[in-house]
Amino acid sequence: MLTAILDRLVRATGVPMVGVSVGDPTQKDTWTIQFAPEATAEQQATALAALHAFDVTTVATVTADVEAKDRLSEPFTRALVAFLAAHLKLTEVEVRDELMAGFKSESGKDRLTAPEAAEPFR
Repeated sequence: MLTAILDRLVRATGVPMVGVSVGDPTQKDTWTIQFAPEATAEQQATALAALHAFDVTTVATVTADVEAKDRLSEPFTRALVAFLAAHLKLTEVEVRDELMAGFKSESGKDRLTAPEAAEPFR
């Protein structure tokens, strides 16, 4: 995930490149850019500055957001959203927002998990 994010970040600078590689995600000095032969020294410096300015702590936030959106796009989840909205008299947006917050937070996992002692749904 980090490699894909960094690849997009560097490509957004417009610098000709082949790709990005990440050795240790926590050590920026292990991150490298494979530049295309036509990349100038100035372009390489721009890309490297963008790479090293990246705040790695945002990766967890970005990853959680992407994973939550992926879960919300699943057919079962879409059907669940519609069902809950209809039965709880909420809008689908309100239900999706609540589920998104729950998917993205550790504490939300407890809220979205049925209690073990609960009776099975019949």
